[in-house]
Amino acid sequence: MELDPDTCYKAVASHDRRFDGRFFVGVSSTGIYCRPVCAVRTPKRENCTFYESAAAAEKHGFRPCLRCRPELAPGHGLADISGRLAQAAATLIDEGFMADAGVAALAGRIGVTERHLHRLFTAQFGVSVLEYVQTQRLLLAKRLLTDTALPVTEVALAAGFGSVRRFNDVLRTRYGLTPMTMRKRASEGIADRLVFELGYRPPLAWDALLGFLAVRAVDGIEQVRDGAYARTLAVESGGTVHRGWVRLDHVPGRLVLRVTLSASLARVIPQSLGKVRRLCDLGCRPDIVDRHLGDLATDVPGMRLPGSVDGFEIAVRAVIGQVISVVQARRVLARLAQAAGDGLEAPAMAIVGCAPLQYCFPSLPRWPRCLPTPWLQPACRQARSARCARFLNALPAASCRWSRICRLNRPWRRCARSMASATGPRSTWPCAHWAGPMRSRVPTTHCVRCLA
Repeated sequence: MELDPDTCYKAVASHDRRFDGRFFVGVSSTGIYCRPVCAVRTPKRENCTFYESAAAAEKHGFRPCLRCRPELAPGHGLADISGRLAQAAATLIDEGFMADAGVAALAGRIGVTERHLHRLFTAQFGVSVLEYVQTQRLLLAKRLLTDTALPVTEVALAAGFGSVRRFNDVLRTRYGLTPMTMRKRASEGIADRLVFELGYRPPLAWDALLGFLAVRAVDGIEQVRDGAYARTLAVESGGTVHRGWVRLDHVPGRLVLRVTLSASLARVIPQSLGKVRRLCDLGCRPDIVDRHLGDLATDVPGMRLPGSVDGFEIAVRAVIGQVISVVQARRVLARLAQAAGDGLEAPAMAIVGCAPLQYCFPSLPRWPRCLPTPWLQPACRQARSARCARFLNALPAASCRWSRICRLNRPWRRCARSMASATGPRSTWPCAHWAGPMRSRVPTTHCVRCLA
């Protein structure tokens, strides 16, 4: 990706938040790199160099700014297909995929060869895959040292370092700092929870997003009240499933979402934060979205496309929601969670005044093999409910195939044919709306991979 130095410097001088996260500026007089919105005095033009990613800035010897904190910058907006592939790989790295896998597995996940992945990364970010991974681990460790009271050993392991000795050596070599130096800026923290901040590009229609989630909140899994949203999470890492809860609060004065995680998710922090980013679409570029929406965005600027914390969960919600009303779907999903969901160690009161969080959404291994058709009656006609039950029972096997079918670089027609073979003929799908043309379901010329 080519950066125009003059345009970048104008963005830095004006602190334009539209460019936050899209590039970073390295200042030769201080040896530090910053976000374009950093509140410090604007450096001289001759002292500034611009980089596509934090990893590229660190590769050239710059250290992260302790004031604007580059680890809080929102993600990139996606452009062409090569950019989408590179960003999809970067997103997986940000969410901890490399903690249990290597570069070959990462390339296989997005559907390209390892050699092509290296080419894409070099063209998009100016660094290799491993250099990007190293930078993201250091930035995560810096965030944990600054924002939490976790022991240094826990910080090293949560960030993906194999040992404290390796962590200390890399931190001293790259940043010239020790863990205790960064810890001086740490907040007091609370013993049973971890608090982080995730930035976004303003504006953010938080009330509209919260209203959408509130209407579809499932009892025992989600809570919405007084401008806050909370839900349970189940994150698998290294063969172990970590269960806990997350709470989201909007802090408009700082242009961030305050994310509170239960202590049980301390080992899967990057994965948990990645799920929050997807759920709230924090990588969105509202200036472009609002421009395309035109008059539709006049009353509600900054609209996001609500996502999901799990691909299988959103598939189940979509199937049931197409057959019955939203209110009835919530009841069915709550019964499913009670019957097949894994419970938390203790009910959690993430939001005071709401019913406690008790269950995680049923995972693939625990999905009921014989979903009873009466659960969907009398919400809809018997024939449709029976069809929906058969479709839901086939979802686990189909989901495993979809993870290999949907690739960012595969044309949508091939994905449509493969998905039809995985779930059966369209005539057996639970609702006629699902049998519509696949072109209406895929807004681009290529199929976008499931968010699972």
